[in-house]
Formats: sequence, structure tokens, C-alpha cells
Amino acid sequence: MAFRVNRLARNLMDGSYLLEVLRKSVIVLEYGEIHPDDPSAVLTFTILLPVSAHFSAELGVRMRARIDRGEFPASRPLGFLVDSSVEPHSTRQDAERAPLIRELFESVAREGLTVEEARDWSKARALRSKGGRVLALSEIHFILTNPAYYGMVRSEHALIQGVH
Repeated sequence: MAFRVNRLARNLMDGSYLLEVLRKSVIVLEYGEIHPDDPSAVLTFTILLPVSAHFSAELGVRMRARIDRGEFPASRPLGFLVDSSVEPHSTRQDAERAPLIRELFESVAREGLTVEEARDWSKARALRSKGGRVLALSEIHFILTNPAYYGMVRSEHALIQGVH
């Protein structure tokens, strides 16, 4: 079961595969089932596929435009929050986590901590994820290698000066 067609297929190649699957089974969407022997339902599905591909392409254009402006395209890395009081996609520092992340960078630079030692440091200092979990090694590595923490936003081919 899927909520909408665009949850199943983001491009026409995926859509054509789904049409092949549809010939052998039933696809269940939020607005009903699509049976292989129901020509109207199959027609509706085939009309929705290019609409889904268009939506996905438009979303990609909007995300690239945000990156080109130096904005985060979607969620913010740990230590940053959305600040909708200024503009819809503005970013501000997380008053709780940003100082700890700065301290983490300073400790890694000053003491030459490994990723494991940096994780232990973050545990001891109670630097937690947005959900309150202890940070995993991969999250510590992501923080320490993410250009957002020195003011840049990563695009497909380059780093762009961030507005944060």
C-alpha cells in the first residue's frame, strides 16, 4: 500500500516498472485500489505517473535554487534550527547544542581526538541528537566533516557560501 503515486515512482522508468507490476497484481493507493482489469483505474494511474515525475523535477529545481542562495535545502544539521520569524527558510543557531558543537570542534583541534574519543566527549558533555539520543560515531563524523559548520552549503559540484 502507498499513500500516493509519487511515493511509488519519482520518474517514468520507475513508473513503467510499476505498470508492469500492475499487470500482475493490485496497487493500493490512498484513494482506492488499482486493479489490472479496471481500465479506468489503470488510465488514472498512467496519468498520475508523469504528474509525479514533474513534481519530483520541480522539487529538485526548488532545492537547487535554495542551495544556490546559500540556504539549507531541507533539514538543518545538528546545532541549527529553522527560524521562520525572519524568513520561511532562515536558519539560527540552536542555543542548547551550538555551543557544545563549537566546544567539540575546539577539543578535536586542540587535543587531536579520534572520532571515538569525540563521541565519548559528546556523551560526557551531554551533546545529544534532536531526539535526545546519544550521538553515533557516524553522526560525530558527519558533524566533524560537514562544511555547514564553517559556513558553507554543499551543492552537487561545489561548496557555496551559506547565509547561515
